[in-house]
Formats: sequence, C-alpha cells, structure tokens
Amino acid sequence: MTNEISKGLEHEARKITERIPEMARRTEAMELTSAQLRAFMDKNSLSQAQIARKVGVSAAVINQFLSNKYKGDVQTIVNKVVNLINSTERQQSRPKQQPFVLTTVAKQIA
Repeated sequence: MTNEISKGLEHEARKITERIPEMARRTEAMELTSAQLRAFMDKNSLSQAQIARKVGVSAAVINQFLSNKYKGDVQTIVNKVVNLINSTERQQSRPKQQPFVLTTVAKQIA
C-alpha cells in the first residue's frame, strides 16, 4: 500500500517539474507561462484579480505579467502560476464525490 502511495507521489512530482519551464531566457519563460495563464483563465472563467488572490500577488503584477512587461522576479511568478495551474488541474481531474442517497437505513439512523 505505501509503495503505491509513494509511486503516485513520485509520479505527481515528475509531472509538476516537467511543466515548470526552464529559465533559459527570462522573456521566453514569461511569454510561455503568460500564454498558459491566459488559456487557464479563459477555460475557468477567472479574472486577473481572482488569479492574483489565488497566487498571492497584486492584480497589477498579474496584469504586467500577462502583458510581458513585469520587471520583478519572474521565476517566482512563473512558479506560482504553474503551481496554481497544476493544482487546479489535479483537483478537477479527481473523481467527484457521489451525492448522498437517502436509503431506508439512513432514514432509520436519522
């Protein structure tokens, strides 16, 4: 059982590191990640302010990042954005919990 869990965690860790772009060039990484963020925002109907709250930065930082004009620590923003996208995708891919079904046993307990 613990072997299966550790294999699953290793698989998830590999998936996350594969999606974080290498910072060979600052502008290239910012452009790639900002394009991914735009697609993520469109897919999930999120605003820049909502993304900023989830990532923990100001809306102005997200605006500058999306327009590829951000002058701050790009690596930190890229990591936060990629982690947000990855965690949201994992949450959405999890099986949904079955709705409660009122059975005769549940009626008796209540």
